[in-house]
Amino acid sequence: MIPEQNIIQLAELLASDDKASMATLSTPIDCFDDANNPNVVKVVNDDNKNALYFSRSMIPFDRDGKIQSVNELQQYLQRHIGIYAYRAGFLKRFASWPPSVLEKLEQLEQLRVLQRGFTVKIEQAGLIPPAGIDTKEDVARVVKFLQDRDD
Repeated sequence: MIPEQNIIQLAELLASDDKASMATLSTPIDCFDDANNPNVVKVVNDDNKNALYFSRSMIPFDRDGKIQSVNELQQYLQRHIGIYAYRAGFLKRFASWPPSVLEKLEQLEQLRVLQRGFTVKIEQAGLIPPAGIDTKEDVARVVKFLQDRDD
Protein backbone atom coordinates (compact mmCIF):
# COMPACT_ATOMS: atom_id res chain seq x y z
CA MET A 1 0.00 0.00 0.00
CA ILE A 2 3.05 2.26 -0.20
CA PRO A 3 2.64 4.91 -2.91
CA GLU A 4 4.81 4.65 -6.02
CA GLN A 5 6.23 8.12 -5.29
CA ASN A 6 7.75 6.78 -2.05
CA ILE A 7 9.38 3.85 -3.84
CA ILE A 8 10.99 6.23 -6.32
CA GLN A 9 12.07 8.54 -3.48
CA LEU A 10 13.64 5.59 -1.66
CA ALA A 11 15.64 4.49 -4.72
CA GLU A 12 16.88 8.05 -5.25
CA LEU A 13 17.86 8.35 -1.58
CA LEU A 14 20.04 5.24 -1.75
CA ALA A 15 21.57 6.40 -5.04
CA SER A 16 22.45 9.78 -3.47
CA ASP A 17 25.07 8.31 -1.11
CA ASP A 18 27.62 5.75 -2.29
CA LYS A 19 28.56 4.98 1.33
CA ALA A 20 25.04 3.97 2.35
CA SER A 21 24.31 0.25 2.45
CA MET A 22 20.55 0.67 2.63
CA ALA A 23 17.86 3.32 2.82
CA THR A 24 14.39 3.72 4.31
CA LEU A 25 11.73 6.36 4.96
CA SER A 26 9.93 7.89 7.91
CA THR A 27 6.99 10.16 8.61
CA PRO A 28 6.11 12.33 11.61
CA ILE A 29 4.12 10.64 14.36
CA ASP A 30 0.85 12.53 14.61
CA CYS A 31 -0.88 11.08 17.66
CA PHE A 32 0.11 10.24 21.21
CA ASP A 33 -1.26 6.69 20.94
CA ASP A 34 1.25 5.92 18.17
CA ALA A 35 4.10 7.42 20.18
CA ASN A 36 3.53 4.81 22.88
CA ASN A 37 2.47 1.89 20.66
CA PRO A 38 5.16 -0.82 20.40
CA ASN A 39 3.75 -1.83 16.99
CA VAL A 40 4.69 1.63 15.65
CA VAL A 41 8.44 1.60 15.08
CA LYS A 42 10.18 4.88 15.88
CA VAL A 43 13.43 6.16 14.40
CA VAL A 44 15.88 8.98 15.09
CA ASN A 45 18.44 10.25 12.62
CA ASP A 46 21.42 12.56 12.50
CA ASP A 47 21.69 15.81 10.53
CA ASN A 48 23.11 13.92 7.51
CA LYS A 49 20.04 11.71 7.03
CA ASN A 50 21.67 8.69 8.67
CA ALA A 51 19.54 6.57 10.99
CA LEU A 52 20.90 6.52 14.54
CA TYR A 53 18.47 4.03 16.09
CA PHE A 54 15.11 2.31 15.62
CA SER A 55 12.93 1.31 18.55
CA ARG A 56 9.50 0.11 19.56
CA SER A 57 9.74 2.53 22.49
CA MET A 58 9.32 6.28 22.24
CA ILE A 59 12.58 7.77 20.98
CA PRO A 60 13.73 10.29 21.69
CA PHE A 61 12.34 9.82 25.17
CA ASP A 62 10.58 12.93 26.45
CA ARG A 63 12.16 12.82 29.91
CA ASP A 64 10.86 16.18 31.12
CA GLY A 65 7.42 15.97 29.50
CA LYS A 66 8.03 18.87 27.10
CA ILE A 67 5.86 17.45 24.32
CA GLN A 68 2.39 18.77 25.05
CA SER A 69 0.80 19.10 21.60
CA VAL A 70 0.53 17.16 18.35
CA ASN A 71 2.65 19.84 16.63
CA GLU A 72 5.46 19.24 19.10
CA LEU A 73 5.01 15.49 18.74
CA GLN A 74 5.42 15.74 14.97
CA GLN A 75 8.52 17.89 15.40
CA TYR A 76 10.39 15.33 17.48
CA LEU A 77 9.03 11.84 16.78
CA GLN A 78 9.32 9.88 13.53
CA ARG A 79 7.50 6.69 12.55
CA HIS A 80 9.56 4.29 10.50
CA ILE A 81 7.92 3.20 7.27
CA GLY A 82 8.69 -0.48 6.70
CA ILE A 83 10.22 -0.21 3.24
CA TYR A 84 13.90 -0.63 2.42
CA ALA A 85 16.28 -0.20 -0.48
CA TYR A 86 19.48 -2.27 -0.39
CA ARG A 87 22.57 -2.42 -2.53
CA ALA A 88 22.56 -5.92 -4.06
CA GLY A 89 25.95 -6.96 -2.65
CA PHE A 90 25.04 -5.68 0.79
CA LEU A 91 21.74 -7.55 0.85
CA LYS A 92 23.63 -10.83 0.38
CA ARG A 93 25.93 -9.97 3.30
CA PHE A 94 23.02 -8.87 5.50
CA ALA A 95 21.11 -12.09 4.87
CA SER A 96 24.15 -14.15 5.91
CA TRP A 97 24.53 -12.49 9.34
CA PRO A 98 22.88 -13.95 12.41
CA PRO A 99 20.46 -11.68 14.28
CA SER A 100 22.23 -9.16 16.51
CA VAL A 101 21.67 -8.62 20.22
CA LEU A 102 19.77 -5.37 19.62
CA GLU A 103 17.69 -6.97 16.87
CA LYS A 104 16.65 -9.76 19.21
CA LEU A 105 15.69 -7.30 21.97
CA GLU A 106 13.64 -4.93 19.80
CA GLN A 107 12.58 -7.48 17.14
CA LEU A 108 13.78 -5.05 14.44
CA GLU A 109 16.00 -6.45 11.69
CA GLN A 110 17.41 -3.04 10.67
CA LEU A 111 19.27 -2.92 13.99
CA ARG A 112 21.45 -5.76 12.70
CA VAL A 113 22.78 -3.28 10.13
CA LEU A 114 23.38 -0.44 12.58
CA GLN A 115 24.97 -2.69 15.19
CA ARG A 116 27.52 -3.82 12.60
CA GLY A 117 28.38 -0.17 11.84
CA PHE A 118 26.77 0.20 8.42
CA THR A 119 24.91 3.29 7.22
CA VAL A 120 21.15 3.41 6.76
CA LYS A 121 20.03 6.57 4.94
CA ILE A 122 16.65 7.93 5.99
CA GLU A 123 14.43 10.86 5.13
CA GLN A 124 10.80 11.81 5.53
CA ALA A 125 8.51 10.35 2.91
CA GLY A 126 7.31 12.87 0.34
CA LEU A 127 3.86 11.33 0.51
CA ILE A 128 2.61 9.95 3.82
CA PRO A 129 1.61 6.32 3.26
CA PRO A 130 -1.19 4.54 5.08
CA ALA A 131 -0.34 3.00 8.46
CA GLY A 132 1.63 -0.24 8.41
CA ILE A 133 0.19 -3.73 8.55
CA ASP A 134 1.63 -5.25 11.71
CA THR A 135 -1.28 -6.78 13.61
CA LYS A 136 -4.49 -8.74 12.95
CA GLU A 137 -6.42 -5.51 13.46
CA ASP A 138 -4.30 -3.83 10.76
CA VAL A 139 -5.08 -6.66 8.32
CA ALA A 140 -8.79 -6.24 9.02
CA ARG A 141 -8.49 -2.48 8.41
CA VAL A 142 -6.80 -3.03 5.03
CA VAL A 143 -9.31 -5.70 3.97
CA LYS A 144 -12.12 -3.28 4.77
CA PHE A 145 -10.36 -0.49 2.85
CA LEU A 146 -9.96 -2.71 -0.22
CA GLN A 147 -13.57 -3.90 -0.03
CA ASP A 148 -14.87 -0.34 0.28
CA ARG A 149 -12.72 0.71 -2.68
CA ASP A 150 -14.19 -2.03 -4.86
CA ASP A 151 -17.79 -1.03 -4.02
